[in-house]
Formats: sequence, structure tokens, C-alpha cells
Amino acid sequence: GCFIQEIFRRSQLSSGADLRQMDSIPRSLAGDYQRLLNSQIHKRLNPLVLVQKNTFFKTKLNDIVTYLESLLIRDESDRNRFFRAVVPSSQRFPSIVIRKKILPNCVSALEYGSVSPPALQAVLGLCSNVGDESYFESGMLPLIVKLLESKDTSIRLLLLQEIDKYIELLTANMIESKFYPGMISYFRDPDPRIRDQAIKCVSYLAPKMNQKTLNSSLLQNLAQLQRDPEAAIRTNT
Repeated sequence: GCFIQEIFRRSQLSSGADLRQMDSIPRSLAGDYQRLLNSQIHKRLNPLVLVQKNTFFKTKLNDIVTYLESLLIRDESDRNRFFRAVVPSSQRFPSIVIRKKILPNCVSALEYGSVSPPALQAVLGLCSNVGDESYFESGMLPLIVKLLESKDTSIRLLLLQEIDKYIELLTANMIESKFYPGMISYFRDPDPRIRDQAIKCVSYLAPKMNQKTLNSSLLQNLAQLQRDPEAAIRTNT
């Protein structure tokens, strides 16, 4: 009860009399709040019952946060259903909740569990919504660099296809030191889809790359692709 009062009044209690103030307590919580403060200890409402049964806590945010606690032990199909829904469901959530709770748990699921296209799309979408460059560099970029070396073609292809979601978070230094070195082999990848998508990514990356890299490494790779056996790739180059 004290905790609820302090949360909604946004200040610490100064005396026991403050607990009788109901103006700031949401209507849906009012009855249970009073039961938490029952003068007879054995009649006080169990806080666990409050959280489990009061409609105030039956929100999409609460459902997502609760699900995240068991994310790593869920089967892949169940996780993928969650990942497909989490980005649209979190559109109205405070960015701090996404940055501090939802996104780190989703990133951990990719780091320590299997990586699927729906999971990667969700994480990139959440990063885009948050727009926090410092978090991206420390929490997301190492995972992206790791996934650039993935043996799963669908994952590597998706990283390139979804670059518009995180290009604004990639600084020139991140591109030069981490991202571009990680994808440079894509220009010579045996899969033509990867080579083609690598070319399309150049328009996003080039404005942030230094002139030396553009004039040497990048131009050499593009020149090689002008002789690619795939006509569409030669055209795009």
C-alpha cells in the first residue's frame, strides 16, 4: 500500500496520514489499495493476488514483460509468434521501458538462443523505435557484427534488407571499424541474393564512409561485380 501511494503521488510519504489520500490512486486500484492497508494484518490483501487479479495490471505491457521472463525457455514457434507481435504492440510504450526491459531481453534471446528472421526483425524494429545511438553501439552492434558471419543465409540477407531500420544509428566510425569489414565478403558471396543486396546497401553506407575506403576497397568490389555472371547484379552495379 505504501509503495502504491508513493508511486502515484510521485513523492515519499511524510506521515501515515498520507495513506488516506485517494486522489492520486487509479479508480481500478482503489478498492484493493484499501484492502492492502487493512488494520487487521490477517485480512490484508496479498500483493501477489493484487497483481494477478486486478484489472489495472492486465495490460499488453504487463503481458510482454511477464512473457520475457520465460522467453529463453519457450519453443521456437512460440517465440516467433511473440517476436512478430512485439514491435506493433510496443508502439505506445515509453521508450525507457523498451530500452531498459524489452530490448535487452530480446537481444539476450538472440545471443543465447537460436536466431530466426522474426526475432532479428523484431530487435531491429525495436532499436529503430528507440533511436538510442549509445545503446545501439554497446548493446546491438556487437550482435549485428556477429550475425554478419552467420552461416544462415536468411539472417545475413535480412541484415542487409533491413538496413534502413538502423542506418541512422550507425555512425561513420561504427561503419568503418565494424560493419563494413564484417560485410566486405558479401560482394563475393556465392549466393547472388547476398551480392545483389550488398550493392543496394552501398547507397546507405557510402555517405558515411571516408573517401579512402570509397576510392579503394568499395570501388574495387563494385568493379568486380560489373563482371558478375548475374545480369541483374551487373545492371545494379
